[in-house]
Amino acid sequence: MEVIPEVEWWDAPLLRDGTYESVTDEGADLKEGKLTIYVEHPVPIEPPVDSAMPAPQPLKLTKTELKKLRTQRRRQREMEKQELIRQ
Repeated sequence: MEVIPEVEWWDAPLLRDGTYESVTDEGADLKEGKLTIYVEHPVPIEPPVDSAMPAPQPLKLTKTELKKLRTQRRRQREMEKQELIRQ
C-alpha cells in the first residue's frame, strides 16, 4: 500500500511553501505565475492488467453444412407462414 504524500504532485508547483498549511477557507498563498487559463490533460495510459482473451472464432462450416442450414431455415420460415395462414 502506498504512503499518502504530504502534498499531491499536482499541487506542489502551485504552493509557495510546498505544504497545505498556507491553504485556509479564505484562500491560499499560491504562486500566481503558475496559474493559466489552460487545462492540462495528461496522456491516458493503459492500466497494468492482463488483457482479456479474445473471443473464440466460430468454426467454419463446410458447403454441405451451410446448404443444410439454409434449407432448414427456409423450411422453418415456410412452416411459420403456413401456420399464420391457418389461423
